[in-house]
Formats: sequence, C-alpha cells, structure tokens
Amino acid sequence: MASPRPVPLWDKLRGISIALQGVAYSIVQLILGRGIKSKPRAKRFVYALIRYVANNTSTAGDYALGYPGSEGRYLEFCRKKGFQPDTVVLDHGAKAHWLGGRDAERIIVWFHGGGFALPLTAGHLTWLHRWSQSLSKQKSTSAVMLNYTLVPEARYPTPIKQAAALLNYLLTEGGKRPDQIIIGGDSAGGNMTLGLLSHILHPHPQIPDKINLSGPLAGACLVSPWVNFTKTDAAFQANLDKDIIGSSVGDRWGPNYRGDHTDNYIEAVYAEPEWFQGIDRAVSNIWVWAGSAEVLVGSITNIAENLTKVHPRVDYFIEEDAIHIAFFLDAEHFPIEDTVSTKKLEQWFGSV
Repeated sequence: MASPRPVPLWDKLRGISIALQGVAYSIVQLILGRGIKSKPRAKRFVYALIRYVANNTSTAGDYALGYPGSEGRYLEFCRKKGFQPDTVVLDHGAKAHWLGGRDAERIIVWFHGGGFALPLTAGHLTWLHRWSQSLSKQKSTSAVMLNYTLVPEARYPTPIKQAAALLNYLLTEGGKRPDQIIIGGDSAGGNMTLGLLSHILHPHPQIPDKINLSGPLAGACLVSPWVNFTKTDAAFQANLDKDIIGSSVGDRWGPNYRGDHTDNYIEAVYAEPEWFQGIDRAVSNIWVWAGSAEVLVGSITNIAENLTKVHPRVDYFIEEDAIHIAFFLDAEHFPIEDTVSTKKLEQWFGSV
C-alpha cells in the first residue's frame, strides 16, 4: 500500500469552496427548521454540512477529505493517546492497525465505512479504543482495524479479499480461535462483513484465501450496513433531509466500488435467505444497528429480517432519530457520549 500522495492545490481550493457553500446551505437548513427536530442545533448544522459536502464533492474530493489516510489518522491517534503504534502488513496490499495487545483473549476486527472511498475516522478510533478498554475489565480485549485499499486504486472484490487475509492471519499466525474473534463494520464496512461471511459460506472465485473455521466466530456486528446500492424504498426518500448521505454520494461511491458487478457478495439485501443458510456455523451471534432517520434503514431492516430467518441469535436495534453511523460520526465532531445503542452494543460485545 503506497504512502498517501499530496493533495493537489486545485483540489484543496475546490474543497474549500464546497465547504463554504455547505456552511451557507446548513444555515439555511436551520432557518427553515429542517433536519431532526430532537437534535441540538449544532448537530443539525454539522449533519447538513456533511450532507452537502458529501453530495457535491468528487472522487478527487473524497481523497482530499480523507488525507492523510487510515494509517496517518491511526498514527496521529496513537501519538495523542501516548501509546506505541502496532501495524501488521498483510497479503494483497493491506495492513492492520492494532489498538491493544495482540495477545488479548477477545479481538474485535473492524472494517471501517466511508463508501470504500474514505479512510477510518477519529470516531472509529475513539469508540474502538473505549470499547477495548472497558471490555478488558472482564476479559482482555483488543481491536484491530483493516486498512484496506480504497477506490479508485482498488475495486470489488479487493476489500473482501483483504478482509479474508486479515481473518486468516488472526487464525493462523495470530493463533486465535474463531470464538475469540468478533468481526464487524459500519456502512461500507458492514457490507464487507457480510461479504466476508458470504465468502466463508460460498468461497468467492476471485479470492484465493479460503477460510477454514474450526468453529463459529464469536460474533458479527453490522452498524448501518450498506447493503443496497440503489435508491428504491420510501425510507430513503423520507430521510434525505435528515441523514448525512444522499442520492449523489451513492451514485458516486456505488459504481466506483462495484464497477459492472452486482451479486450477493456486494448487495446482500437481494440475496435469498437460503444464501445465508448455515451462517450459524460461521458466526454464533449477529448484532445489527440502524438509525430511524437514516436513508438506509429500509434495506437494513430487510437484511436483518433475512438473517433472522436462518440464524437464531440476531439482535436488531433501531435507534430513534439517529442518522447513518450516528455514534461514530458524533464522536468525531462532538464530545463522546453513551447512548442506549452504545451501551447495548458494549453489552453485546461482552456477552458473545
């Protein structure tokens, strides 16, 4: 994985212009009373600003927004927290960044979201660090985050291939049992989590790393999983003025990742429940989260229902008035705070 290249001056200037337009847009949204009425004005402003910027930038703009990339953000987080970075180089051009010791009894493997175009954020790092510290009071817990190759440098199925490489590393060189490992992801990372589970059940012809489990993984966590790349349901339209993502960003990110492909590894919501038959032998517990104010809540409900048909231990929680990946996003822009969701999720991590 190459070092991040500098952001061209033109892209910086264009980004500043879009951000300034976004500020004006967000102020108008507040004046008109748009957004989620139960949220503080500061959050409604930030949500509107992110929505505007995400919908009006380009692939080059995504790169500028994400600079200096996942590794750069991880190193900065380690510097601020005062601990030694620990990075593993994996097959297929990927890396994995640790929060906590490799010898922990429980490992949370996280695939970050960002439409396969943006890197992990301070929100991801903040929550994963907090969870691993809190959970370690009962059982030593570490988090490891996959630094996968983003578009346009890589497309489907490369991120799933890299996810398989990380899981195989933990099971072989890492010496971990499946029941010590929880896999999970938010948004595009939730897509990858389901893609990895599909690969375990139905080995992907383009992914050389087969995964042979001696038993089921401890858990799979899906936070706002992006499982439908088309805008076909009423919830999508109803939440466009509330959520941080909209039509334009999906139209950019979806084709950039999948190209001409569409299959069950990419859009799990279209898979028949039978596709996931036997998933209880691959993972013991599944936790699905959605926000009632996010555009993807309809498709997330559909995938949760399909998983429930073939797995006896699926927990599905919809947080009222929450947007897409709400607690990760809020932790990046506001002081971290526990919600009903984060408390339930931490309890779930501790129970599996």
